[in-house]
Amino acid sequence: MKLFHIIFVVTASIVSISAVPTSKKFDPITFINAPINVPIFSTGGSNPDYFAEIEVSKQKFNVCLDTGSVNLWLPHPSCRDTTCTKTKSFDFTKSTTFSTNNEPFLEVYGGGNVSGIVATDNISMGGLTSQGQIFGLALHQTNGLDDSKYDGIMGMSAGRINITKSIDAVPLFNSLVQQGVVEEPMFSFYFGRKDGTHGQLTLGGYDSSLFEGSLQFNTLIGNNTGVWLIALEDVSVNGTPLNFKNKIAILDTGAPYIYASNVDAKAVHSSIDGAVKHQGAHPLVPCNTTAVVSLQFAGINYNITLAGEPVKGSDGLCLSGVSGSGGQLSKHGSNPNVWIVGVPFLKNVYAAFDIVNSRVGFALPKTQAV
Repeated sequence: MKLFHIIFVVTASIVSISAVPTSKKFDPITFINAPINVPIFSTGGSNPDYFAEIEVSKQKFNVCLDTGSVNLWLPHPSCRDTTCTKTKSFDFTKSTTFSTNNEPFLEVYGGGNVSGIVATDNISMGGLTSQGQIFGLALHQTNGLDDSKYDGIMGMSAGRINITKSIDAVPLFNSLVQQGVVEEPMFSFYFGRKDGTHGQLTLGGYDSSLFEGSLQFNTLIGNNTGVWLIALEDVSVNGTPLNFKNKIAILDTGAPYIYASNVDAKAVHSSIDGAVKHQGAHPLVPCNTTAVVSLQFAGINYNITLAGEPVKGSDGLCLSGVSGSGGQLSKHGSNPNVWIVGVPFLKNVYAAFDIVNSRVGFALPKTQAV
């Protein structure tokens, strides 16, 4: 059962909404060396979490892949919380490269939090190794972080994110770029589009065999925010634009839904037959709905998966892929123009994240599962 919902919280002061740059296209990238492909796995369900394997001192762990956070953490062997008993902990006594000064860390997510100590060690993914990678060892985990299919979380944000009492570190992939391990400063996702299918993470570029046509890139908004934040130009329902203005999207692979403000979510569902309000701000839609909801980026409309998890006791109804709570997710006040764009969108595109050129590219994925 997937209980862990990561939602990155963004301050209202990150960007001036009136100063959204125009998205643009970039020339294709020529790679010197082939990128590295890493298999990723799904927790299952309509809106799953996705995880992959890393290695620390010959110990292997599954980590949830989260573009909405910066830090990497694994369970400490001394953690006695119920959530820790379901996962594999890191035995640092078996590592000759491990070090720690016992500095505390705290990471807060939408579904819970973890706390423990800061550590460093050599960490590998797909045969690529980051030397002296800073990460967290979790001594405490709240009950919202208890999906036993993975052991910890790997942040994949655009860079440093200054969060109070958080580890002052860069994500693992960013470290690989800084250390010259990869040729291109880009990682890309292909997610399984059907329940139970998996996918692929490409480190150091993209895999053109997994998408149609070419990648269309969007420039990130703001400088050095650390957030994968781009202009959301509009939203359409059954081909009719809603004429949204000044919306911005945080791309978050760890978010199980798309989170909008209550007003925006209401506007989306008002044109969907059979949609009803449920569980506070989270609407329900018929599980067999034929309504088509699209998000527009760089002038291109991309369809989302609208019907999510079936709701017990609600005949034929499913949680909508669009929830009405995103506009309230901020540390210093609400921002109704912020959308947190998670799995219902990202599993319907091939997505490439470029940390140096500050851009995100989308293409339509091929239908085969990896």
